[in-house]
Amino acid sequence: MTQPTLTPNPILPLTEAERANDYPYDAPQHSYLIKQGRTHMVEGFSAEALDGRVAVLSVGSNRAPQQLLRKFGGDAILPVTRAVLHDCDIIHSACFSYYGAVPCSAVASEGSAICLNAVWLTPDELQIMHDTEAVGIAYDFCRWHEGIVEIKDAPQPEHIYGYATRLGFLADDKAQPFALSSLPAEARRYRALSQYEARKKLITLLPTELQCETHQDFITKLVSDKAFRLDVNERLSCLAHPIKKGPWDIIPATPKDADSFL
Repeated sequence: MTQPTLTPNPILPLTEAERANDYPYDAPQHSYLIKQGRTHMVEGFSAEALDGRVAVLSVGSNRAPQQLLRKFGGDAILPVTRAVLHDCDIIHSACFSYYGAVPCSAVASEGSAICLNAVWLTPDELQIMHDTEAVGIAYDFCRWHEGIVEIKDAPQPEHIYGYATRLGFLADDKAQPFALSSLPAEARRYRALSQYEARKKLITLLPTELQCETHQDFITKLVSDKAFRLDVNERLSCLAHPIKKGPWDIIPATPKDADSFL
């Protein structure tokens, strides 16, 4: 591992409003190390520094130090490297997370490319990630096809893993997905929406009895009332468009406690 190149920055937790409204959150444009609750910008990582860890592509909030700190705690030491996802784009899913955001997933998009990052996890940390991604319910664990993910600032591993939504995507009237405007892509083929715009579109798809007087009232109820949230997502699942097979293979994985993250 190379020495940090910049002064470490403390990771400031997101407020509940920021978690819902600012997804997928700002992330450093450099490779970085999370250690003692701070980000340390680095030029790169050696193979020895990453030994025993697997590379997991972050397509949404897992790019951000705040989300990783929330998931793994202040004692975690997490290498994060820049990564480029080829022939894919990142799109809005047709569901709501337990903290009120519209999550995202990858979809095949020939010729497109998007800058993301990959977090390198130990086996125990990977199990925690399975739980927080609600594997088998909200997401599938997957292995990317060779050549699709280009790792920067570290040796290219034999395999790169990630998560693909099981719940389908928000689509336009031509059954095309909406990309995330907060994550620009090269040669993007899909119309991009902000988090607010995607959330508003999903709300309008719901029956009247599941809508609220204001946008914020809906988010507040969504976060505080799990039964309501599950009902909303069940209704949206009937309207979601399934993602066709992408450049990844599904890998069997079992969470220990996914229910807390639904």
